Amino acid sequence: MKVYESREYRDLRNSTCQLIRKGTCETAVQKGLELRRKMLEDAFGYTGENKELLRVFCARLNDAVISLYRKAWPLYEQLNEVDMTNDITLVAKLRMVYPELHPVQDMEEQEVWKALQEYRYNPGFDDAFNLMHRAGHQEVYDEKAILQLQPKEQPWDEQLPEEWNQDLPLTMLFHHWHSHSFFSLYDLMYIRDFEGCLRIELDDIKQSVAYE
Repeated sequence: MKVYESREYRDLRNSTCQLIRKGTCETAVQKGLELRRKMLEDAFGYTGENKELLRVFCARLNDAVISLYRKAWPLYEQLNEVDMTNDITLVAKLRMVYPELHPVQDMEEQEVWKALQEYRYNPGFDDAFNLMHRAGHQEVYDEKAILQLQPKEQPWDEQLPEEWNQDLPLTMLFHHWHSHSFFSLYDLMYIRDFEGCLRIELDDIKQSVAYE
């Protein structure tokens, strides 16, 4: 893919990697990731092949969210049976596995990929979903609601062509990752595998417990 082979892209990516390795230049790393995203988005080809790659990604993402939701729900029900004074949030996160399909497999590209999944470098990288436990409040199990599929009559992602918005199984999570973070379509469309993590956050005492 020509954009990945360009000198301009490689120079930008490599300089961003150097900042990531220093670990002290969060704002500069964010700027580098933002410029990288713009470069990739500007070069993106809205072809039938890329649309099909993105369709498979969306389907895999939706399956991963539902699978994590089904694992989270029994734990959430157990939390609701415990008499506690603290508000509790069950945070569900998805991490994307670097795809074997990606045309670039070098160390620098994977370092950028790792940074894109860190909140300090990519604040728009959102949780998959949160389940709240509060006095007098209990969630209702609803897989359709947790996915938040994009309504056909009022698409969220204005950056996509209209026919892509109509045809693809887009969700609010996809919208956050594509429109409000530094991930480009070229990054997302190759992803096929995810890792899930559940974390319990107790609001009053500010600690968390992770469940892989």
